[in-house]
Amino acid sequence: MPCIKKAREYVIFGTKLPDVTADDALDNTQTISKDNRSTSQRRALHSLQHNAEIVIKPADKGAAVVIMNRRDYISEANRQLSNAQFYQKLDRDPTEEHSKLVKTQRAFYDQRTLKRHSVSHDGCCLYTNIPHGIAACRAAWDRRVSNHPSTQSLVDLLKLALTLNNFKFNDDNYLQISGTAMDTKMAPSYANVFMGHLESAILTSAPIQPFSWLRFVDDIEIKWTSNR
Repeated sequence: MPCIKKAREYVIFGTKLPDVTADDALDNTQTISKDNRSTSQRRALHSLQHNAEIVIKPADKGAAVVIMNRRDYISEANRQLSNAQFYQKLDRDPTEEHSKLVKTQRAFYDQRTLKRHSVSHDGCCLYTNIPHGIAACRAAWDRRVSNHPSTQSLVDLLKLALTLNNFKFNDDNYLQISGTAMDTKMAPSYANVFMGHLESAILTSAPIQPFSWLRFVDDIEIKWTSNR
């Protein structure tokens, strides 16, 4: 991995590596990557890393890097967080209370149990826009061949994941009150179950059936042979 050499320290994205002695250099177990960046590139990276006017974040999709003006970043975040349909501003941090609820729920359950024409659609902000589809998940779990763990125990855990999504931004505490947080491990599965339940209802009641219906999470491609 390329690294940035600064004085006698090696810095990889802000993480310092210890100095290497002559004896260490002879030890085959230690490997120091050679810096392959030019002086101007190192200066540019250092400037970006210490620029308080910008925010550098990984993109939601595509493994890209996004650089935003900090003022615009905070303004857009505050705009979204001001939507009372999805977020509630709190006057304190409820993390400790939420942790106690999760621990109580975990203690209740045995841990071994929990061991031709075509068109495309894209759901807008799917994770925050899907209602709490507990009914859709319950229906899916009820169709399992094996009902262990029980559907009710899974529903109880799902409620915790959906209702205890508190976080802090710019020193203010918030609670997400609709949909599910994007970074939770259950979010993709939850979205898939909900979308499957929704599309099943749509296709069952559609007066004209499409030639094909292909979906990947919230991206849908439809082909049909009838007129529009």
